[in-house]
Amino acid sequence: QPGEVVPPDQIIEHPRTHVKYRRLKEGDVVHAGQLIGYLDDKLAAANLEIEKEKIEANKSKLEAAIFIQKASEAEWQMYYDLRKSGAGSEADLRRAKAQYDKAQADVADAKGQLGVSKEDHNKALVVLEEHEVRSTISGTIKRFYRRPGESVKELDPIAEVQNLGRLRVEEIGRAHV
Repeated sequence: QPGEVVPPDQIIEHPRTHVKYRRLKEGDVVHAGQLIGYLDDKLAAANLEIEKEKIEANKSKLEAAIFIQKASEAEWQMYYDLRKSGAGSEADLRRAKAQYDKAQADVADAKGQLGVSKEDHNKALVVLEEHEVRSTISGTIKRFYRRPGESVKELDPIAEVQNLGRLRVEEIGRAHV
């Protein structure tokens, strides 16, 4: 909590983000969405950085494709005007038109690749966020099933959080004869 005085031996620092946290213990109160642990995320963070670089590369490819498209359009228009005036050849006009058509296709492809790289970035971000263990409910930490440094498999429980504010009690009664 902000302003809370925490002994240095109870402070942990996230190795990637360098954010400092107070080490939680059984009996601590947590809120829904609060970080209660994290998994080794080096590979997921590296994949996210790769996807960021792919976005930048695809933005550059799109800019280049648009520039080439504009140049091809201007060249095609020049040959069109020359042909219309009787000074240009049909072959030059066809070649210029083909280059312009290809440039348009290259722009469409670059836009598609940029869209794909943005979605890949979103997927990599989701995977990275999955390396954070957050409480789904507010309550008190009843127990930890894992200790720092222990391996965890997918769907393994990490901690048990109890919320006694919403407790449902069922009674099974005996029939009286």
